[in-house]
Amino acid sequence: MTKASTIQSVDALRERVRPPARMSVDKVIDHIDDLAAEFIAATPFIIISSVRADGQVDLSPRGDPPGFMKVLDRKTLAIPDRPGNRRADTFTNIISNPEVGIICMIPGHEDTLRLAGRAQLVDEHALAETMVVAGHTPPLIIKVTVNRLLSHCAKAMVRSHIWDPEHWPDGAKVPSHGKMVKTHGALSQTLDEMETLVLDDKLNNLY
Repeated sequence: MTKASTIQSVDALRERVRPPARMSVDKVIDHIDDLAAEFIAATPFIIISSVRADGQVDLSPRGDPPGFMKVLDRKTLAIPDRPGNRRADTFTNIISNPEVGIICMIPGHEDTLRLAGRAQLVDEHALAETMVVAGHTPPLIIKVTVNRLLSHCAKAMVRSHIWDPEHWPDGAKVPSHGKMVKTHGALSQTLDEMETLVLDDKLNNLY
């Protein structure tokens, strides 16, 4: 059996991974152009990464009807806050380290859009009034000054069959959020009680 080795330098990496094609390098831009703005306008779901004060990385999903993010200008993207678990991990992280990354996903569309930049957390009523959903105004907004943007190819989506229901796993075999919360938190509620709490929150605390 071959002994495992740890790749610890870019040179060692490039011995195993060929340099990228020019199109992969040159496709990165430092602003939101019209094409990216169209993609963002059609996006209902993103994952945003942020960095904790201790250097660990967090990932958090955000979702709303398409168009929930606003392109304010060629450098600025606004993302509304919606009710969650009130941990406020992303917000706390942004306060200590403003660097964030975002990947935009559109159901049925195999390409994705990646952005990175510096974020700030704002309370801006006039802007929030343009981001109302179901009669609810977001209390806070994440503003991102974009410094890197690129379209990402479809290979991961094709390999995973993520948008093809015929390849989706059996949901009955996947542990529920309620079960994981109860187990990981060593909570006293029964599983049925926890599942009821989770369902109620999902149905009645969207906005």
